[in-house]
Amino acid sequence: MDNVLKAALIGAAGAIAGACIAAGAQIFAAWLTPGRKQTRGLVPRNRSSERAGRQRVAMKISIAVVVVLLAVGILGFVRVGYELKNGVLVAAAIIIAALMIVQKKEPDMKKLKPPLIIIIVLGTVLGGAGSGIAVSRARQVLSDTGQGIGNVKTFSVDDYFEPTGKMGDIGDVRVEKQEGFVRFVYEAAGRGPHMWGYRYVEGKENPLPAQFGGVMYLNPSENWGTDPDGGYDLRSCHSAIKWEAHSVDGDVSVDFVMGGRKRDLTTKEAKPFPYPNTIDQSLRTETLKSEWKSFEYDLSKLQNERFKRVVGGFGWTINWSSNGIRPNKQQTGPETPRTFTIEIRNIQYDCTPTDKK
Repeated sequence: MDNVLKAALIGAAGAIAGACIAAGAQIFAAWLTPGRKQTRGLVPRNRSSERAGRQRVAMKISIAVVVVLLAVGILGFVRVGYELKNGVLVAAAIIIAALMIVQKKEPDMKKLKPPLIIIIVLGTVLGGAGSGIAVSRARQVLSDTGQGIGNVKTFSVDDYFEPTGKMGDIGDVRVEKQEGFVRFVYEAAGRGPHMWGYRYVEGKENPLPAQFGGVMYLNPSENWGTDPDGGYDLRSCHSAIKWEAHSVDGDVSVDFVMGGRKRDLTTKEAKPFPYPNTIDQSLRTETLKSEWKSFEYDLSKLQNERFKRVVGGFGWTINWSSNGIRPNKQQTGPETPRTFTIEIRNIQYDCTPTDKK
């Protein structure tokens, strides 16, 4: 489905949903408010007071519905897409306008003229669709910019990213969160699925192992570039990146990286992600030993614009060839499987605050 059409449908759905909620409230309000009876002379004071009281209740219900819709659309009390939020806002605006019109006359739902109903319905649907398209267009313009991080001196990958982006022979990789660090276990056996650039060859899935395994810290979890709200704008944080790591079971050569792939490798077409990393950077290759060691990589020489949307805050891979593992004759697995266990902690970017006091 075309993205513009999809955005229009989402926006219209939000507006219709908001309007349906309001319509339900209006029906309830109409039920509370009795219709006028044709009587001669003056309406008894007690009946007039009763009607006025019920009309005030009906108005309060309508206002409460508008407040809820505004809370969803503006304050984001419910996590929904921006297209849907704008559709809800359109519904709230039209309801307010309808209330103002009705207030000028006796609020009798049965006497509401058909043209006014048609205008409200069309305005709700078209307004919601238009707002959805407008938001979609704005997102396209801002699609390469991540969330702001404020004015900070350091930015923690451990706090704002999740180690869920498995790479390579992902069936061989396990992630175990511990108190104060994350343990990664990579059993180099060549089990699939195989998530790498050659997953599909000539339109067919490649059964051979990728001969490496790894994990990327993603924001949010499992997002490589499909979430418009994913990733962070780290243009103020590319002085350096630091981390601590060690190996649990012998020396191991590890490649450390950040950023990550920009295409969806789960499909044959490998289509580009709509909101991908603006950077894919190799940091350094290190041999981890049993003792904890601190590492640092200078980011200051990289172009500032490459940090506009960092979806993959930090990652690592372990390659067979770098660790003496040879594939068997059939290339379907290693001659001798080996298990690697590494632990990583305290990953953070050094930032340059913009406000100096």
